[in-house]
Amino acid sequence: MVIRVLLLSGLLLAAPLAAQTARPEPAAPADPGLPPGVSPLSPEMARRIGELLDSAEKYRGLEVKRPVPSGIVQEKDLKGKVLEALREDMPVEELKAVDAALKAFGLIPESLDLASYYPELLTSQIAGYYDPERRYLSLVHRGGSLLGEGFQEQHGEEAARMEEMVLVHELTHAIQDQHFDLKRFTEGSPLSDETAARLALVEGDASLTMFNAYLGARIEDMPGADQFLGQALEDPDELLEMSPDLPGSKEMAAAPAWLRDTMIFSYLQGYAFCLSVRQKGGQKLLDYAFRQDPPRSSEQILHPEKWHGRRDDPVVLSWPDLSAALPGARKLAEGELGELGIKILLRESADAARTAAGWGGDRFAVYEVKGRRVLAWITEWDTEADARELRTAARRLGRGWKVEAVAPRRVLIFRRTSGKELAGLRSRLAAVEARRPENRSLDLAALGIQEGEKEQAAQSTLQELIAEPEVQEILAQERPAGTVSEDGRSYANPGIGLSLTLPDAYRDWTLDAKPPLSMSALMISAPEGDARIILAYQKMPTEVSLEAMKPMLDLGLKMSIGGYEELGSRPVEQGGIAGLESRFRTTGDVEMQGVIRVYGRGPEMFLATATAPASQWQRYEKAVLAILDRLTFAPPSGADLK
Repeated sequence: MVIRVLLLSGLLLAAPLAAQTARPEPAAPADPGLPPGVSPLSPEMARRIGELLDSAEKYRGLEVKRPVPSGIVQEKDLKGKVLEALREDMPVEELKAVDAALKAFGLIPESLDLASYYPELLTSQIAGYYDPERRYLSLVHRGGSLLGEGFQEQHGEEAARMEEMVLVHELTHAIQDQHFDLKRFTEGSPLSDETAARLALVEGDASLTMFNAYLGARIEDMPGADQFLGQALEDPDELLEMSPDLPGSKEMAAAPAWLRDTMIFSYLQGYAFCLSVRQKGGQKLLDYAFRQDPPRSSEQILHPEKWHGRRDDPVVLSWPDLSAALPGARKLAEGELGELGIKILLRESADAARTAAGWGGDRFAVYEVKGRRVLAWITEWDTEADARELRTAARRLGRGWKVEAVAPRRVLIFRRTSGKELAGLRSRLAAVEARRPENRSLDLAALGIQEGEKEQAAQSTLQELIAEPEVQEILAQERPAGTVSEDGRSYANPGIGLSLTLPDAYRDWTLDAKPPLSMSALMISAPEGDARIILAYQKMPTEVSLEAMKPMLDLGLKMSIGGYEELGSRPVEQGGIAGLESRFRTTGDVEMQGVIRVYGRGPEMFLATATAPASQWQRYEKAVLAILDRLTFAPPSGADLK
């Protein structure tokens, strides 16, 4: 919505981040690059900012061209900085237009004074900001820390680590500005859907860089990263609830849906878009988006494939002169809602997201007519079915709304219009030309983007992650030991809630509760020893769906098993625990064939891998499946599995 002011906010909605920040110390000599009201950093803090800038450079992939003046703003002075930015980027008349538009759609209460409320909301969110007008970075000093004393007390060292990620995010904006001129890049109407898309690109890029810096690896190279992210984006409100102590969390949760959701969109959906772009074409494609071909709509941010895949640019609609239909009217505002705005408008509908996804283009204007605020809105849809769905949803908006179909894919919507005005408005808006885009898909080869780079990068990233001390600590954690019965037929491990009894037909198979393999809990071997089943257990830091885990598992298998090739997969279930089964073969020095089953129980993962020489697989397949079907899961006994 607001151009530079939203850049200032540095809102961290997806906030489990990390690294350590020194507290502000006595001020160093004044930095000539800092404006009045911004104090210089201590030498120690300036040094730390330099280290964080190196990290931002590394994970954004662009070098800093010139120093970034950095300082501190006291919390009591922050609102003044926000108001200063608002006056420059959004003059009074423009802010009034936004106020009129949001109230015309019923997106904010009539009683809300946007001119006073909006600066207060922004001020509550800001922990640090980069100012692209004056080109300096500022940390907000809240009682000894960026995120406030309450958050610091609640989260200890983690709070300090999160503060550093705020700074990496904002330093990324400085890098963007030096390469792409953020002020120019984000210029546009605050009611423009394209402006919202560009802002999401800017914030999403900074958020992705921030998370990469935290992990010490590139998330975009991790297989299944988009599925992990999809889980987090299913309900962004949960992210707010997870961080109630962050600055402005309560204010954000209480904000009108449009203000809250558009801000969340810039960061979280922008992050998802940039992740998808980097997965598709790496840094080259992301830089291309900034330099030549930015996303044109919130639809493309919500559905990245509509930008980098089968292109779907918006239909362009030019607003007509309505003076004859609305004599004496004064235009208050003009713009687009886009897919994002329509989804928010229809938020009470269970099908809001699906309905909005059929958006092709729109244009609205708000007029003052004899003390009434009149809304006229043209919408274009991808298909006739999409247009019908919108008509159905819009007719549930309540009294005062009028919805009319004037063409198979065009729907006109009016609010607070009189019967006399309606005919003239209908005829003028029905006649507006819809300029449909060429929708030229990207030529990745022409941009120097080669196929096959992604998997190589993914392998490198996975190797880097595995080498991280935190990951090694997880992999090396002690697991509760299991035991084999005296007759050698049964295995029990109450600590992880896993047991198995061999079928009578295969009682001559051997159970080993102490296999010499990392993460393994049990090894089951055929009598001749040329077929075996390995059962492994791992508790993850958080719950992960099997669908999200599978790409990472596949990549790990390809890296560790020469010539690995999946032959097919299917869902399985055992004792109420969902799982996935994949059949595979290897074509390396030793040809093998086998089956893998992975089961998920909350954050716990169970992996069963059965293998045999390819020439012997048919002989052992029935036994392997019969044994795997005997796996029994039960709640663990309460052992400490952290």
